[in-house]
Amino acid sequence: MKYIPFLLLCLLASCAGDSRHKSINVEKNVVDVTEKIHPIDFGDTVLFNAFCKVDIAKDYLIVSDYKNYENQVHLFDKNNFHYLASTAPLGQGPGEITTLGGILINEDGSELYVQDFARYQFFAYNPDSIRSNPEYKPKLKWNMDRDIFAITLQLLNDTASVGLIGMPVSASEINMQTGFWNMETNEIRLLDDLYVGEEHTRYDVEASVEHNLIVEAHWYLNRIVLRRFDGTELCRIEGATDNWQNMTDYYRSPLFVGSNIYLLYYGRKYADKDKRNYTPTKIVILDLEGNYLKTLDTPYYITSWCYDEDNRRIILNMNEEVQFGYLEVEDI
Repeated sequence: MKYIPFLLLCLLASCAGDSRHKSINVEKNVVDVTEKIHPIDFGDTVLFNAFCKVDIAKDYLIVSDYKNYENQVHLFDKNNFHYLASTAPLGQGPGEITTLGGILINEDGSELYVQDFARYQFFAYNPDSIRSNPEYKPKLKWNMDRDIFAITLQLLNDTASVGLIGMPVSASEINMQTGFWNMETNEIRLLDDLYVGEEHTRYDVEASVEHNLIVEAHWYLNRIVLRRFDGTELCRIEGATDNWQNMTDYYRSPLFVGSNIYLLYYGRKYADKDKRNYTPTKIVILDLEGNYLKTLDTPYYITSWCYDEDNRRIILNMNEEVQFGYLEVEDI
């Protein structure tokens, strides 16, 4: 029997231990999808500001616009994009939202939970009732603590959600960490901090119950992290990066599309950008193990997106003259 030298054993063990660490080249397989983006015309019923958020709930496409001085939440038919109704007027009275945050959607799409950042509260809306009753008023659903609270969330079931949790450390600074929030007990469970000793920077979180997977997309660190719901790090994808203070912008807004992970990508320093646009123009696609598949290139600045599973469409909100559009997944 031949003996492997101890030093070689250590080297092999080290390589095996780093097998979950990957690097990708987002320029390796680039596909121009400019001609495949179909414009959406909502007509002139609602005038939107530049930065909106899009969501899918049952048969509805939800467009939320926190800068709208009238109604901030708008419902459209997701199949033909016809306007249906609006709600959540700006204000502090009954049925009004002071500072619009995120929107959570329950499993069957029958309820929307609209976050009011200023009040540290979520309000429950029934989209069918919004459509049928112009005087519809929501009900208070949950309160949040002020010392540790949800920044962005995604519902897992009727009582649990996962997302980015904020912890204020001063009047102007908030630490952020991935965690779970039990809305019934108001208990928050933070996942282990994977970035001890590092400067914390902004990142986005998306989760899939079906795949038992959480994706963390870092804005400035050229890093994507895939984790299980128990917090285990499945894969870390990192590339060369400058000091984060140089503000190179990388990944945003992960999205599960079938058995793949889509991420918005920019990859340029703020100093190189048109000051009007601080948003990505590319889409990076990975499989569920973090392997790179392709990059979709567009000339458009994409501010938010969502996936319409029934119609196999990716709905885009863009900071462009044509503000809304969609991609057919089969065309990608």
